[in-house]
Formats: sequence, structure tokens, C-alpha cells
Amino acid sequence: MPKLPVVLAIDRAGLVGEDGETHHGAFDISYLRHLPNITVMSPANQSELRMMLKSALVWNRGPVAIRYPRGTAEGEADLDLESIPIIEWGKARSLRTGSHGAIFAIGSGVSLALEAARQLEAAGLSPLVVDARFVKPLDSRLLSWARQAGFVVTVEENVAAGGFGSAVLELFAQNDLQLPVRSIALPDRFVEHGPTLLLREECGLSVEKIKAVFLELEQKK
Repeated sequence: MPKLPVVLAIDRAGLVGEDGETHHGAFDISYLRHLPNITVMSPANQSELRMMLKSALVWNRGPVAIRYPRGTAEGEADLDLESIPIIEWGKARSLRTGSHGAIFAIGSGVSLALEAARQLEAAGLSPLVVDARFVKPLDSRLLSWARQAGFVVTVEENVAAGGFGSAVLELFAQNDLQLPVRSIALPDRFVEHGPTLLLREECGLSVEKIKAVFLELEQKK
């Protein structure tokens, strides 16, 4: 309520594999983003995590939650503190331009989205790929990117209910934007114990699933 600049570093976001079914971080977006004044971020790689943490530490307008997964980080080599840039608050990154639909992703979903886009390009399609980075606030440019693309697939390692895909749908509804949107997210159940990659496949968080959903929406255009 007093908008104190607290930083919540949320480890084990998404599926945590053999830590066990009680440890999966499947619900944090859903229980955090409804809180007033909070910022919720999800890095795609180690470089983004560093930028987000540095940015959160200098942000003084309210609490910030940064959710990041268990395991080895993707991304570039270490950067010294002074060279780490500050993120423009609430801004997504367009990673790939395209005109045959869009894939909006956060966190671990970003690398899956990029690989799916590369494979779809081989089939003659040109997906637009966006690393949203912020779940709250959402970048308003998602609206213009969606209009350009015609349909949207969202990808996240959180349950669908109240998650990133839900936030995108709410943004569209608030701005009277009517486009097909499909959310690829964790299922509405407690996910069992097992290796992370296998669990992602079983939950539909895979390149093949993204491609299948994307092609389905492309064929309906």
C-alpha cells in the first residue's frame, strides 16, 4: 500500500524438474499480477536477469517481482555491474519481425518461440516474435504488433488462469481489439515429479506445440 521499493527475487519459476511436484513455480504470475502498484518481470536469459535486477534496485515507485527458473541460465557471459544497462520500464523487445501471426512469450518461453519461428520460416511463414519481459505493466505496443500480425500465440511457464496470456487478453479487451489468441501454458493441475524437459513436453510447452497452434490459427485466417 505505501509503494515501498521492495524487490522480490522469485527462484524456481515454472517447472523445477526433480525438485518435486511441491516445488513447481506454476502460480506466481497469477497471484502477483493482480496486486496494485506491483511490477512483474520474467527474464528470457541471464543477461536479462541481470538487467532486471539492476533496474529493480534503482526503481523507487513500488514493489518489483522478478521470476526466474531453476537450472543453468541461457545467454551471454558475465557483465561487470557498471556495464549492465537499465531496462526501459514496461517495455517489451521485438526479437523478430514478421507478417504471418505473432508469438508473444516470457521467460523460458522466449527461446521456444524463437526456435518455432525459425522452423515456421522454413515452411514459408514469417512469425513476429516478442519477448514481453514485463507481465505487469504490459507494453501497449503489443496492441500494434498484434494488429499487424492478425493473430497471437502466447507462451509462458505458468498456469493459464490469471497468467501472461490472460493479461494479454485483458489488454486486448480493454482496447476493443478482437483477434484470435491462443495461450500455451501449464495445465490446470499439479504437475508431477520428473525431468524438466520431459515435463515441459508433457505439458505442451514445446516447439512442436507452438508450431501446431500457430499453423492452426494461420489456416483459419
